[in-house]
Amino acid sequence: MSDNNKDSAVCPNCPRHCPSDQLSCDRGRRYFGLETSGDEGHHGEGHRGHKEHHGGPRFIESDSRNPLVQNLLKASAVAEHKSQMMRIHGKDESSLFSVLTDEEQKELSSLLDKLLSEWAKGHASHHVGRD
Repeated sequence: MSDNNKDSAVCPNCPRHCPSDQLSCDRGRRYFGLETSGDEGHHGEGHRGHKEHHGGPRFIESDSRNPLVQNLLKASAVAEHKSQMMRIHGKDESSLFSVLTDEEQKELSSLLDKLLSEWAKGHASHHVGRD
């Protein structure tokens, strides 16, 4: 284990960012050089963002009970994984969203931009006067 890992307050290996003293997965335990639980067997963690199980990949689950949050997290993990694999294999990433029409792709992009913009404004407002 490197000294950099010891100094980290949170695990950077998934969106949960668990505190280093409360790691929830073997990937985090491995990152910090701790003994793993061994509960993953030969169907352990696959590519970044999901675990391989008998029924195929199971993507990181959110603690949120909101289905939109859960779907955004899953979609993000899948998109990142597929994008990475397509680049590795020299394939064009533009086919990633081919199931959507051009209009649907534009609408999705617009909706995500709107959410991210509003969330950034809300986040920034919490920091006003703290500097």
